[in-house]
Amino acid sequence: YTFTITVSKGLQSQTTSEKTIVIKATAYTGVTDEQAVDAAKEGLIDGSVDVDFGATQADKTAAVQSYVENLLSGISDATGVSVSVTYNSTTGTYDVTLSKGSVNDKKSLTMNVIVAPDPDIATVEAAKTAAENASYSNMTQEDATNEETIIAALKSAAETVVDNAVNNSDVTVLVNQVSYSAPVVGTSANPAGTNGSYAFTITVSKGLQSQITTVKTIVIKATTYTGVTDVQAVDAAKAAIVDSSVNVDFGVTQEEKTSEVQSYVDNLLSTIPNATGVTAVVSYNSATGTYDV
Repeated sequence: YTFTITVSKGLQSQTTSEKTIVIKATAYTGVTDEQAVDAAKEGLIDGSVDVDFGATQADKTAAVQSYVENLLSGISDATGVSVSVTYNSTTGTYDVTLSKGSVNDKKSLTMNVIVAPDPDIATVEAAKTAAENASYSNMTQEDATNEETIIAALKSAAETVVDNAVNNSDVTVLVNQVSYSAPVVGTSANPAGTNGSYAFTITVSKGLQSQITTVKTIVIKATTYTGVTDVQAVDAAKAAIVDSSVNVDFGVTQEEKTSEVQSYVDNLLSTIPNATGVTAVVSYNSATGTYDV
C-alpha cells in the first residue's frame, strides 16, 4: 500500500514523501496445478481395454479415454486435471494431453485393445451343425425334373433347420453340387429304371464367417415302367404259339413253306395285345421236322 502523510496546523500544512507497506498474501496450502498435472502423469500406466467386434479406431480411442479418466478419478492430487487422448498411428500408442490452468504436459500409453470375437462365429457354427445333422429326403424322378428343382428342395430343407437353430434370417444358405447322376426312367426291358443321385454340401454364412458341411447324398428314385415288360411280352407270345397247319401250293420249296409258317405265327401274335413288339423268326429244323420260332 503506497501513501503519504499530511500534517497541518492553522494555515500551515506539509506532506511527507510517498511511503509503501507490503500486504502479505495468504499462501495457498493445497495441491498446485503443476503438482496436480505431475500426479496425473505419474498415475497413468499402460493397460488394456475391451471393445466390441468391429470397433473403429475412434471407438478404441474413446475406450482408452474412459480408461484414463477412470485412473485419474482415483488420484486425489489429480483433481481438476483435464485429459485428452489421441491415437498415434505412427507409434501405435495413445498420447494423453494433461492440463490444469496454464500447466500442460503429455504422456504416451501403450495399450492392449482387446477386440471381442465376431459374434457371427457362434451363429454360423450353430447353423452349420443344424445343416450337418438335417435329414434330406430322397426325391422321385417326377419331382426332380431338373437340377434347379433339386437344389431348391435341398435349400428349403436346410433353411428350415437353420432358422429353427439360430432364428436369424441373416444367415445365408447355399447348396453346392458335388456330383449329379440323373435317373433313367424304366422301360419294358428294365422296368425299375436306374435310380439317380445328387451329392452336395451346404455352405452357411453370415458377415465374414462361413462354414461348409460334409458331403450329403440323396437318391432320386427312377420312374418305374408300368406297361407289359419284355419278359411278359415274350412269355405271352410263346404261350400263344400253338401247333397248327398251313396250306401251300404243290411243288413249293422248303423256304416257301417256312415263309408260310412265318405268316401263320405273325398272324397269331397280332391278335395278342401283350405280345405287341415281339419279333418272331421262324426257321425249319430238318433234323426234327419242326419249325423253330
